[in-house]
Formats: sequence, structure tokens, C-alpha cells
Amino acid sequence: MFNTAPEPIRIQSNFHQFYAAMGAAGTIMGIAVAGVLFMGGGAQELLALFAFLGSFWLLLILITGWNDRRKVRRERADAQSLFEGAGWSQWRWSPEGWKEEVAKRRSEYERTMRFQRFVPVIGAVASLIIGGCALLPVVIGGEQIEPRARVFIIVLAVFFTVLSFLLSVVGAGRERRKWQRRLERSEQAMAPWICFGPYGFYHEVDGHTSLRDLGDVRLTQKGRLLTFYTKHNLGRASSGSYLHPIPLPVPEAHVEDAPPLVRRYREERKLKG
Repeated sequence: MFNTAPEPIRIQSNFHQFYAAMGAAGTIMGIAVAGVLFMGGGAQELLALFAFLGSFWLLLILITGWNDRRKVRRERADAQSLFEGAGWSQWRWSPEGWKEEVAKRRSEYERTMRFQRFVPVIGAVASLIIGGCALLPVVIGGEQIEPRARVFIIVLAVFFTVLSFLLSVVGAGRERRKWQRRLERSEQAMAPWICFGPYGFYHEVDGHTSLRDLGDVRLTQKGRLLTFYTKHNLGRASSGSYLHPIPLPVPEAHVEDAPPLVRRYREERKLKG
């Protein structure tokens, strides 16, 4: 077993939902305040607005922040436990085998980058559609809409068009950097290891992958590909869920170790198989 944990420990859980809730709260509150001021509202209307919308978004932000913090702490503890005796099995790539894996990752990176070139165009088209939908009240209402309200709607349509385009460009840039960092770490490694535990596995290059919501695990391609399936809910409006695959190539030296590991996950996590 590896006695020391990598520094820093890389995990998947983050505060993205919390930051998204903060951004949504700021955007909606800003639009609402602008609407009240633009329509000639006074201090009383603004106070009522902050009392209603502000309290709702404050509660949502607090809940989201608490939930994200809980996930981060739990996954960090799961990852740390792998290096404190809770690990089940450890695999290591051979230098030759890892070179082949890096070549596959480089090919995957190049395919992703080719697609990323079209993301700004797709974002521009989506932004125009969003802006057009926001303008529908003006088009349908025509002269029946008060001139001041018409101007406000047009400003909102332009705002959301620009915002959606910028978000698509920023999101594409973050995705490119993520894939680039992953490839760079892969190329720097010589013979990386993988450590498995009851609630996740840690890859020296990729960091920790949580298996808290594990729904299934399978071996395919003659035992050369280990695929974990994690459960994800479709949303509060639906009681259904789907399984998200997490493929993990099996190093040549550990092909015989994979079936016992699959059986252990099935038995200890009580998976149907």
C-alpha cells in the first residue's frame, strides 16, 4: 500500500453549484431592481423586492453552499482514507503500457479540440435564439405594450443574448484547459498507479473519482476495460435516474486482478449482477 497521500489531493467535488446559484441570484436581483427603477418604482417597492426575492435566493445559496461543502469534505475524506488503510487494491501501469494509454488520450484530446472549435458558433446561434425568444412579448404585444416596458424588454433581450454567448465561450475555454491539463499530466507521468477503495478510486494522473453513488460495475473487452456506473437523478421533478459510465482501462499486469475487484464491489456495495 502507498503510505503517503499525494499533495495536493485532487477530487471532483467542487463549489460550482454554489457559484452558479450566486451568479443567478445576482443576475435576477439586478434585473428586478433595474425593472423597478426603470418603471418609476420607489423605496417601498425596492424594499418589498429585496424582502421577497432576496430572502428566497439567500436561503437557496445557503442550502447550495452547505451541500457543496458537505460533498467536498466527504470526497476528500474518502480519498484520504485510501492512503490510511482503507484501500482494497492497487494497480500500476508499466511504462510501455502507459505510453499506449497516453497515445489514446492524445487522440481523444485532439478529437475534443476539433469539436471545441465549433462551440463559439453553436453558442452564437443559441444566443440569437434566446434573444429572439426574449423579444417575443414585444413582437406579439406590439403597440399595446407601454413604450417604457418595450425598451426594457429589448434591453433584457440584448443582455441575455450577450450573456449566453459569453458563457458559451467561457465554458468552452474552461473545457479546453481541463483537457489540456489532463493531457499534460498524462505525458509527465511514467508509470502511474491506481488505488481502489469502497467509495472511489484514486488515479495518480486524474485524481479521485467518487463511487458513492455506484449503481453497477462491469468488465468488458475481454477484461481490459473496467467500467463503473454511477447513479444520477434526473431532477426533483422526476423520480427517475440514469447510470453514467466511468471507463477505466485495465493495465496488462492486472487483467487477472480485475474480476476479483468487480466481485468485491458487487458484494460489499450490494450491487445486482
